[in-house]
Amino acid sequence: MDNNKIKVPTNANIKNKGYMWIYRMIFYAFIISLVFSVVTAGIIPNIPIWSEVIVIFAFIALNIVFDLVGTAVAAASQVPFHSMNSRNVKGTKRALFLIRNGEKVSNFCNDVVGDICGVVSGGATAILVNSLIASYALNPLYTSIISTSLVAGFIISGKAFGKTIALKNSNQIVYQTALLLCFIKKEK
Repeated sequence: MDNNKIKVPTNANIKNKGYMWIYRMIFYAFIISLVFSVVTAGIIPNIPIWSEVIVIFAFIALNIVFDLVGTAVAAASQVPFHSMNSRNVKGTKRALFLIRNGEKVSNFCNDVVGDICGVVSGGATAILVNSLIASYALNPLYTSIISTSLVAGFIISGKAFGKTIALKNSNQIVYQTALLLCFIKKEK
């Protein structure tokens, strides 16, 4: 009867070195969150209301773009990039690197940057609500509910639209992202 039991691997059987990237993601998340939060908390209360709205929409857009890239990397295929790489097409090595590290790139784009932008845009929205209430004597409850609902709606619908685009055009998005990274890193 004991022969039918499934053996579950113990922690001793699992190699931890393959998960070092998770610790890097924790570090990146902390640093990016710290920078975004400090900048937002320092800037938002000191700018006009219309500028606060622009900053919130910038975080929403950043969230959507990074989610789109993360989804595209997870869905892309290496096959066309191998062909392009054999012809020394610029950006294909970087594209292959992104696809081969899809779980890490997707985690960074979707979870680290995307989630941080979501949290920071929520914090910025709270500051905006306070500004609106102070400037226009609006009802705090309704102003808060409407503002947070609008921000959540924009984020969710934007990410849903972005995922549709990313899944249909994953290889093109990965290639354009690779070219942008090559330009930033001044690679040939």
